[in-house]
Amino acid sequence: MPPRGHRNNIPDGRPGGLDHQDNDLRSRRRRAWLRSPTENDSAKPPASTAPSAKHGPSAGSSCKKAPRPALSPPRTASQTGLAYDGARLAFDLGAEVRTLREQRNWTQTQLAERAGMTQSAIARFEAGGTTPTLPVLERIAAALQMRLSIAPTPA
Repeated sequence: MPPRGHRNNIPDGRPGGLDHQDNDLRSRRRRAWLRSPTENDSAKPPASTAPSAKHGPSAGSSCKKAPRPALSPPRTASQTGLAYDGARLAFDLGAEVRTLREQRNWTQTQLAERAGMTQSAIARFEAGGTTPTLPVLERIAAALQMRLSIAPTPA
């Protein structure tokens, strides 16, 4: 019996949980499964070669991991610039909508109700967390009693 106060003992001295013999048996089983199999290994049950109805046709075969996909090449400066420009546009649109909403003393929930959206979608939009679609921009503009206009400008 382990000494009193050991982690496997209940305070009154009665053994609780697993004793050391069970832990040793568990460790031996783990080591048997981890080591490479030998012909005389009796700890490991024989592998079934017949397909199991419960687990499909490949249940008896060894499971091999799929090869990892190759890493994508690093982005070029122009690709990085486009991604940054898109994020900047989403942030600027969100900041503009927030300014318009605050000028009207509306909460995000009030704007969301008027636009037929959720408050969390408005919060994400205002923070620049999403790139909005044209229909979303039209709904928000209509809720703010504004007209949406998109025009190209010189770079």
